[in-house]
Order: sequence, then C-alpha cells, then structure tokens
Amino acid sequence: QAFHDSLTGLPNRNGFNERITEAIGRARRHGKSGALLFLDLDRFKLINDSLGHDAGDQLLRVTASRIQKCLRETDLAFRLSGDEFTVILEDLDRVECAALAARRMLAATASPVSLGDCEVIVNMSIGITTFSGNESDVEALVKEADSAMYCAKEIGHNQYVFYTQEMNTVASERLTMETDLQRALQHGEFLLHYQPKIDTASKVLVSVEALLRWNHPKKGIVPPNDFIPLLEDTGQIHAVGEW
Repeated sequence: QAFHDSLTGLPNRNGFNERITEAIGRARRHGKSGALLFLDLDRFKLINDSLGHDAGDQLLRVTASRIQKCLRETDLAFRLSGDEFTVILEDLDRVECAALAARRMLAATASPVSLGDCEVIVNMSIGITTFSGNESDVEALVKEADSAMYCAKEIGHNQYVFYTQEMNTVASERLTMETDLQRALQHGEFLLHYQPKIDTASKVLVSVEALLRWNHPKKGIVPPNDFIPLLEDTGQIHAVGEW
C-alpha cells in the first residue's frame, strides 16, 4: 500500500523514487541507456469539473491500463499524483526507441472513453529525458522530463518533446509568471478591452466583446495567449472569470 496507488494499481511516487534510482544504477553497470517519460493528461480538470470526480477516476484507470499495454515487460509505469504519470524505459538501443514508445502511448490514449452517458477524448502531453547511468541527481532528471512535458503542452498538446537545456529557462519563466498571476487579481492588474461589433448594413454598433488583458507591473500588457492557459492550469480561471 505504501508503494502502490489504490486507484490505478500502478506503483506510486514512493515506488517511482526507488525504481528510478535502481534504473540509473543498472544503466551504469551494464552500459545501457534509459529514458524517463513524464505524461500528463490534457484538460483533465475539465473532466472533473464537468462530469464529476467519479468520471475523472474512471478516466485515470482507463489511462493507466492503456499506458501499461504499450510497454515492454522491462518497462515500468507509475502514477505520481492527479493526472500525472511517469514511465521508466530501460535497455534502449537508441534514443528513437523512447520516441516510438511515446507515439504508441499517444495513439492508445487518444481513443474515445465512455464515462457514463458521455464519450470523451482526452489527449496527453509527454516529456522525455534520457539517462546513461552517469546521473547522480535524480531530482534534476525528474525536472528535465517535467520541463519537456510542459513544453509539449505549450506547443499544442497531444505530442511528445525531448528535453533540451533551453527548457530550464522556459520552466523558470513559467514559474515566475504563475507566481505573478497569483497576485494579479488581488492587485487589480487585470483590465478589459472592448472590441466593437458593428452591423455593416446599418453601420450601427450592436454589441461589444469584452477581452481580458493583464497589465503586468514590469512587462506591461501581456497577451492573453501567454497567461490564459496558466490561469486554467492553476485553477484561477474561475475567479478571474467571475471578475
């Protein structure tokens, strides 16, 4: 019970921490490469909010089962928390093997899932980092895969991305913006721009569209595409919507 997730039956975070250390040790001893994959369901919160937590739990169980069916006997899948999963791939002959595994998982999880009276399709974003056994800092390896996963979400969801050094900068900027957003509503930094809608025949103004903008104290006006997804990911979208 201490090492397994009761909902999906997969090993949990405790099991993951133990196994990733062992996997790195085996890679070092046998001269083989491995890969760590971070998987996160896209827009999972929408399922929970609209269909309820029972539907969300059912989706997590289905997802866990589909992930496992894509793996070899030597591979391991874990549920860390919420809708976040990890996969450890060992004994890889080449880096492309990790990409092949990621594509299999994306295809498997893209199939419709029946949740009560509804049928939904929820895609995943996957971040990948590789290891050769020389890594001494497991936490750094985990951050690499996590950064790559967030990059996959940023560029459009339902895809996989390999970690690069530049992602550390992107992850740091995202964290800073998330922190700034938590204070934005309290400090009155949001504002509305009104876009008129005009009847072209009568030239009469018939309505206006209210568009949210963020007046950052240092960056100035931040485009909505840069912060609306962060509001959704951090759960602040409802409070800002009410405002």
